Amino acid sequence: MNPTTRVFISYSHDTSEHRAFVLALANRLRGEGLDCQIDQYVNGFPPEGWQRWLETQIEQADFVLIVCTSVYLQRYRGQALDGGRGVNFESVVISQMLYDQYYRNNKFIPVIPEQGSLDDVQLPLKGFTTYKLPQDYTALYRLLTGQHAIPAPEIGGMIYLPPETASGLALNVNIAQQAVQVASYTNLPDAAVQTLVAQLEKQLSEEKRNNHNLSDLLERYRSDVAEWESKYRDALVQNAADLQKNPENPQLLAEQQALQAGELEQAAQIRERYYQNLKREKTAELAQEAYTAAERWENAFNMTKALEFYREATRFKPDYFSAWRNISNLAKKMGDFSLALQAAQDLQAQLEPEKDAWWLATALIDEGDALNALGNNETALEKYWQGRTLLSRLVQAEPGDLKLLSGFSASHDRVGDMYWKTGDNTAALKAYQDGLAIAKRLVDLDPNHLEWQRDLSVSYNKVGDTHLQKGEDEAALKSYQDGLVIAKKLVELDSKRAKWQRDLFVSHVKIGDIHLLNGNKIVALKAYQDGFAIAKRLVDLAPDVVEWQTDLVSCYFRLTQILPERQEELLTDALAILYRLQREKRLDHEKQQWIGTWEKLLQPVSSGRDESSVEAAKP
Repeated sequence: MNPTTRVFISYSHDTSEHRAFVLALANRLRGEGLDCQIDQYVNGFPPEGWQRWLETQIEQADFVLIVCTSVYLQRYRGQALDGGRGVNFESVVISQMLYDQYYRNNKFIPVIPEQGSLDDVQLPLKGFTTYKLPQDYTALYRLLTGQHAIPAPEIGGMIYLPPETASGLALNVNIAQQAVQVASYTNLPDAAVQTLVAQLEKQLSEEKRNNHNLSDLLERYRSDVAEWESKYRDALVQNAADLQKNPENPQLLAEQQALQAGELEQAAQIRERYYQNLKREKTAELAQEAYTAAERWENAFNMTKALEFYREATRFKPDYFSAWRNISNLAKKMGDFSLALQAAQDLQAQLEPEKDAWWLATALIDEGDALNALGNNETALEKYWQGRTLLSRLVQAEPGDLKLLSGFSASHDRVGDMYWKTGDNTAALKAYQDGLAIAKRLVDLDPNHLEWQRDLSVSYNKVGDTHLQKGEDEAALKSYQDGLVIAKKLVELDSKRAKWQRDLFVSHVKIGDIHLLNGNKIVALKAYQDGFAIAKRLVDLAPDVVEWQTDLVSCYFRLTQILPERQEELLTDALAILYRLQREKRLDHEKQQWIGTWEKLLQPVSSGRDESSVEAAKP
């Protein structure tokens, strides 16, 4: 595939929904490696004017997607006089280019929206495949990227078959100075015959000394020779078949030469080396297949099956770095923090510190996450610092590596979290702001990189937390709102991405917290209810994910702050979830403390509500 393949989308501005459909298509194509252009990307108007801009886009594009609708067709035919001059002009250019090429077309591709009709496709394009989106997106993407769904296999080499006629070479052995013919002919090469003769003479002489009947021995060995020759011929055929699959394999070529020359021991040694190489390759393939199966299960929100196959991948390939990391992350999601810690440490054991510095930094941060969940805050902070220091060194060495820069930004958040836990709000704010500055820089470099947008949203929330802790309510609300804007935008782009849904939940809850603090209970209740709805959907989607269950639990508690008359009901529901997770040993150290505190809130109080207990109970 050409990494700079250019795509231009020609469409009519039918409705705002249609414009959004085209924008989403263009964004997806750009996100998946294609230089896609639409007029919506132009700020204001192009300096050369729209006509020249449109003509240039069509001429320079490798492919032009024509979004066929009834409105587009009318404008293409010149039947719509109210607007749409851009489509009218594009149609003239497209028609002329098709005419010049005698309607041989490998550039203009008709597409229709989900509710569209083939009747809306222009006459010159009806003879070509029309793609209905989104269901035909994969087929369209294959066309744009030159990735055939069913490519023709390579033409293999001719199979070598040994001759069927006898070579005329007699196979004789000497027993007690007597020449005995074991076979009247053989198709074996001379070298192979001599090897066989030496073996037979030794065996026959030994058995003759043991008074075995010579005629019986000869009959048995004639049968052995025939079987031996058959196996030799099978070896040639097998080698030829393997060569057809791998015609350039040097070991198979060497084995073929050894077999044809009758050097059977050499052929066996070569085949053994071929087997060892194949074993390594097949093991790597099996590891990749196990990893792919794990990804499929994770996408299906079956975390238990996903974890099983990630672990299977590491058994096939112990140095499968990404599999180890996914085990750690999944185990953490499922509340198995000991396994998460072990996987992060096992990953480190596979690494060469100088060669695999990025992986080492990542594994150290993952180890810190697991230690943090287990309540070992001091050691967790050490690991975070080690990871951040290593990433800082890598970023200085390769300042243009944006992947390193992204990881460096996230490491600031982890360090900030630990300062936050120990009450050092000033140091936490400094770490969060440093991470936020890097996240902003990354988004400025590539506004279409959605994961960097997501990281920026998280950084805004972290900074907001420290402002809130310092009593800077307005600054906190501003940070939370900035994070919410990004989280909403990402969910609108892909509502099925669970991680982005969870980010939106966090933003709603944090904004609810600050409104509750300022006494605006109505706005706070709306924010909590929005967050609760998301948390409930996520728990229904994947009950194995502990984080989503504890998110739901935290919503129950927050609602008690606004609906005190439902406190007993809400806390009882919350504790039921926590009790179950505690029995399953899937609660981290911090959330285990919620149980005792919330149990106290359910105890009858003679003198009214204990506000200090309420404050201590907040998640």
